[in-house]
Formats: sequence, structure tokens, C-alpha cells
Amino acid sequence: MNILLVDDHALFRAGMRYVLKELDQDMTLHEANECKQALELVGTLTNLDLILLDLNMPGIKGFACVNQILLSAKDVPVIVLSADDRLETIHHAKEQGVHGYIQKSDNSLEMLKAIRDVLSGKPSFPLGETTFSSQCQNIISKLTARQREILSLIVEGKANKQIAATLGITEGTTRIHVTTIFKALGVRSRSEAIYKALELGLNYNENA
Repeated sequence: MNILLVDDHALFRAGMRYVLKELDQDMTLHEANECKQALELVGTLTNLDLILLDLNMPGIKGFACVNQILLSAKDVPVIVLSADDRLETIHHAKEQGVHGYIQKSDNSLEMLKAIRDVLSGKPSFPLGETTFSSQCQNIISKLTARQREILSLIVEGKANKQIAATLGITEGTTRIHVTTIFKALGVRSRSEAIYKALELGLNYNENA
């Protein structure tokens, strides 16, 4: 088995070596401490079985790195390793196409279970992400396609008058839709609506 571990903390990589040995004593572990180095390894290693990738490293950061790794690695499963336990981050990682998400606060048994699941073809994400996805779907179900379209324009910073002109509807109709959107999101202002929409990853293009 060949695994690529990408993390800029040498101490964490050392700890993961011991954890990963439980998977396969004959495992070959390749290591990178930044995204650029990881991309170089992905380009030269032809027999990778798994990539474990930290979200926050020097150089190419966050999901920019995740996306480049996914594009370069093609059929190799990718698991995000991160201290970020926010449900919106986990949900976003899933939406980007990673195969699993391991929180660095997890114990070794939880990490190994997640890795084994992914290696067997089963996605693995923290249980809370299911609740988060349900929350998104619950909000989406309360909005019409037109209201989701209006929400995307609110996120773009457009005022009611601009939204009305863009969609060819009256300002009065727009205000009614905006009130319904605020109620569905549980917010009272446009700024809160924008924050909530971005937090949940809600927009018309993805959910219409």
C-alpha cells in the first residue's frame, strides 16, 4: 500500500506514521510538507492508494490546494485532515469531491476506521455533517426556485430595485420574496442573510 501524507507539521506526520502502520505493516508512506511538493509527488508516483491532505499549509492554501490535488490525483481517494471542525468546512470539503474528512482531534481508532472506509469505497465524514446537510435541505425546501435565485442576487450585494430589474419583477414582489427568504433563513437583515447563505453554501446555481 502506498499513501501520501501532506502536512506541514513534522510532529503530526510522525504520529500519523504509527497510526498508518496499523493499516499495513508493509505500507510505503510518502510525505510532503506543502501543496506544491505534494503535487510534484502526485505527478511522479503512479501507484498511490490514498492521499491524506491537511487544509492549512504554506504556499497554496485551503481548498485551492484540495482542488489541485483532486484534479492531479484523478482516481486516487483523498481524505482531508484538519483541525477545523466547523460543519460548513466539512460540508464544503464534501462538495468539492473529497472522499473523507478526518478531524485531528479524532483518536487513532476513529482515524483508522475512516481510512478503511474510504479505501473500501465508502465515503467517511463526521456524523455532524449529515445534520448540516439536512439543515441545508430543510431551508432549500422552504424556498421556491425564484426565491433561491433572489437569494443568490442578495449574496452578490444587489438591492431590491436591482433584483427587480434583473428578474423583470416589481419591487413589491421582490420585497415579499425577500421577507420569505429571511424567515426561511432565520435572519433579520441582508448582511445576516448573506452570511447564512455563504455559511450553508446555498445558492441558486447549485440548488435550483
